[in-house]
Amino acid sequence: MPVDAEGREVASATAPGAVGSRRVVKLQLVHRTPVEDIPTQITAAWGRILVGVGRTLRLYDLGARRLLRKSEARGFPGPITSIAVSLDRVFVGDALETVHVVKYKHAEGSLVIFADDVATRHTTALAVLDHDTVAVRAAAAAGAGSGAGALCLACVPLLCRARTSSATCSSCACPRT
Repeated sequence: MPVDAEGREVASATAPGAVGSRRVVKLQLVHRTPVEDIPTQITAAWGRILVGVGRTLRLYDLGARRLLRKSEARGFPGPITSIAVSLDRVFVGDALETVHVVKYKHAEGSLVIFADDVATRHTTALAVLDHDTVAVRAAAAAGAGSGAGALCLACVPLLCRARTSSATCSSCACPRT
């Protein structure tokens, strides 16, 4: 819908609907928080923000003078290129090994990587389909010619979904969450 100078929606000549109004709120810089690497992705989660800083996923909360680091998960093989959240799970795409699944443990305040995709693709975008499945947009391979890339679906394995109290899954050796 087109918007006028005051931020009100105006009806177009082809739309026979009603005219609504919205207030445009200006963004205000609260403060800057220095980080040691380039922040590549930012997304909201649980009233805080998740930030991909190089090869690290960080959870920040808003403080009076700067962002407060609450938790982090290190060890991603490449720079983080995309982040998508579903309940307590975070799907993280990186530039080297597609998708990693991270669980946020609210009681401990920790981020734990518990699954990853076995295919190696440069992830450019993620979309959560359900709690266990994510759609992955991967960049085209160098020299492939088309430049269109690929669309893939990645699911958390059934054996990793059904958790027990032992430390690892019996078949895939991923840590319990």
